[in-house]
Amino acid sequence: MDLKTIKVKSQQFKAFGEEEQGFDSILPINLIVGKNNTGKSALIDTINHCITPKDFAVVGRDNKTPLFFVTYPIEDSVINRVFPTHTGGGGISGNHNEYGKKWAGKHITCRVDNEQNHYEKIEKNDLGEEMHTMFNQQLNSTIKNPLRDYIFRRLLADRDITPEPGNDSFQVQPGGKGATAVVQRIYSLASENPSLIEKDLLNALNDIFSPDFQFIRIFPRDLGGGHHEIFLEEEKKGLIGLSSSGSGLKTVLLVLINTVVLPKREKQPLSKYIFAFEELENNLHPGTQRRLFSFLRELAEKEETHFFITTHSSVAIDMFSGDDLAQIIHVTNDGQDGKAEIVQGYSQYGNIIDDLDVRASDLLQSNSIIWVEGPSDRIYINKWIELISGDELKEGRHYQCVFYGGKLLARLQASQSEQKADEEVNILSVNRHSILVMDRDKDDAETPVNDTKQRMMKEVEETTGLSWLTAGREIENYIPQSVISRKYSSKKLADLGQFEKYKDYLEKIEKGLGDNFADNKNVYASEIVDDLTLDDLENVYDLKEKVTEVCNKICDWNNIPHINQ
Repeated sequence: MDLKTIKVKSQQFKAFGEEEQGFDSILPINLIVGKNNTGKSALIDTINHCITPKDFAVVGRDNKTPLFFVTYPIEDSVINRVFPTHTGGGGISGNHNEYGKKWAGKHITCRVDNEQNHYEKIEKNDLGEEMHTMFNQQLNSTIKNPLRDYIFRRLLADRDITPEPGNDSFQVQPGGKGATAVVQRIYSLASENPSLIEKDLLNALNDIFSPDFQFIRIFPRDLGGGHHEIFLEEEKKGLIGLSSSGSGLKTVLLVLINTVVLPKREKQPLSKYIFAFEELENNLHPGTQRRLFSFLRELAEKEETHFFITTHSSVAIDMFSGDDLAQIIHVTNDGQDGKAEIVQGYSQYGNIIDDLDVRASDLLQSNSIIWVEGPSDRIYINKWIELISGDELKEGRHYQCVFYGGKLLARLQASQSEQKADEEVNILSVNRHSILVMDRDKDDAETPVNDTKQRMMKEVEETTGLSWLTAGREIENYIPQSVISRKYSSKKLADLGQFEKYKDYLEKIEKGLGDNFADNKNVYASEIVDDLTLDDLENVYDLKEKVTEVCNKICDWNNIPHINQ
């Protein structure tokens, strides 16, 4: 069952009062934000209880019994079991299966108790007719809470990895206890596969910490007295015991042991797991946060697994806002009851920023910044970088896109000199690793660009940065003719001119297309890049050359090998 169709709610539980609170759907990434003591952990507890109710100590509120509900659509397989084919009678007119099909896709709510799931209710059908009583008991015995099939793994905000004695368990507690013993047993027992530690864990660890650190070994050592400790080795630095390392490294190791090591040892697909991680950003540099969150997103997308992440990190909010795989849940509390709401509008994002007291310093710590005129330019740039780099370079991990707005360019400067006009903003003060992309905005190649663009190009190129002035009139003139032809295959098309206004070009194809493009540039760009391939970039002015140059500059700033194109 697609978890997007499932609702999970609790009532009279911890921070939550009479009004049900929780999730209206479950996405691959579920980011939970809010101030301390508002109810973020209570949402995690709600998911925990609905997956493993026997293992969860239920704490009521005001001496009332807490209630937990899972709501989901009735699938065809359930209809076919409850309403048999070729059967009739019992006060039902016609075939029972045909009668039951009216409830296919309707939602049923299970109340999840400590011992079993209780049938609660079913929505009325479109005709307003309640299901015949004779089927209620059959339905109640047939349905089950779909979350019961999942394996739940959790990391608390208060966690640690310490030296431990050996034991017979392969369990890691939410606070980190057991992690050392798991590594020691997998590494040492002949019946286990040590490559889970020596290869899978080490590679994932380096993927997240590179380019800051590069580990060449990870293994447990016997400290004597039956205790073991995890050690790591860096080139030219020797062995370092984990007890002498920072808590950020321990956090990443705990995440990887839970998501990489244990599922492979248990021979279970990651799609069978639901992970809940609390405040992963603690003691992690913003750059490492980005790489860690990118790693989790990649797992969510490729392995179809699900994460619930509580956070105070502006890095996480920035990365996952607007992401189709993610939703952000804002938890607030009026002093009496907690409330969970999906963040959808600009004002709600503003409320999050206010709650978390976010500062505008995060861009300063990004590995590199690409300055573009607007959001649609970002869509094209990201897709081109994805194609040229073979999907190796990622926004949020290796670089960030920032909008400057075409007319605001005159208010920017990139000089290393501290002298500037009062109204000018130095992009190097935001981030010294900067790439500036500008539309030419001219009718031909001979007409020189304005003084502002010439100044910015000169200033950027005098630093370690890179400037890119489009070969055509604007960034849309880089859209390959092959892609345009596929999009408008039923139309008779002329070639897009190098300095032709893209809006005017679309108007010539069909009246109204140009205006629609101008009003919905982001939507148009998203549709165009969906059909874009690496082959389409061949022989499109200087596009491939410039994007390769951008990629390699980003590689330099991230200390990774160049892209070969």
